Amino acid sequence: MNAKQNLEQKVINVLKTIFLLAILNLGSTMVAQDIKGKYCLQYGVETTENCITFEGDYFIYEGPCSIGDLGSDFGVGHYTKDNNTLFLNFDLTNASFGDYHNTERSKTDKDFITFNIKVLDLDSSQAIPYANVIIDKKQEMTQSSNKDGFVSFTFKKSEIPKKVEIAFVGYKPYSFYLQSNYNYDVKVFMAKVKGCEIVDEVWEFKILKNKDNSESLKRLGKYKNQIWRSPY
Repeated sequence: MNAKQNLEQKVINVLKTIFLLAILNLGSTMVAQDIKGKYCLQYGVETTENCITFEGDYFIYEGPCSIGDLGSDFGVGHYTKDNNTLFLNFDLTNASFGDYHNTERSKTDKDFITFNIKVLDLDSSQAIPYANVIIDKKQEMTQSSNKDGFVSFTFKKSEIPKKVEIAFVGYKPYSFYLQSNYNYDVKVFMAKVKGCEIVDEVWEFKILKNKDNSESLKRLGKYKNQIWRSPY
């Protein structure tokens, strides 16, 4: 084997070693996601309403507002484990679990279109009465949903609005756009206002084994005195 071949073989061996170490490191870091259920913050002997719920490979955190706003502190993300250390990465708070709408459209040969909308709570699917529905056209039109969360508009095809906005106290405003020449039946699921959305933070915990073989979570960093217990 000449010098060039010898060097190439050494490079290949180094790359194989790096690849193997990467796999081993991934295996030690991303261990089986076996954290399940609900862990709530303990304050003395009392259990608070600050809770983390683990489901699959993601978690949801919710608790009373830390700065006195309406709603609650809220965050969603993925979690990973490295031996007895748990990392909560709030990387899904703005990406998931948001409001949305379902649309059914039908073409019409008439000179006007009908726009029906039902406003619903995202969590309970219950109707939201008296929500403001604002139609954006040359002059704004506003109607309130009735006790069943329902409201209806009729337009000439030449006056079809581009944008619809919905607002109600305690909920995030919601808007969407329409196309012409269709009748619309729309269900809008609105999300309640959360006090403080936790975004792009990483919380670190130590996993503790209790005498009864259950687990607790001890927050690390500046919140090192926090203990979160389960099951709940």
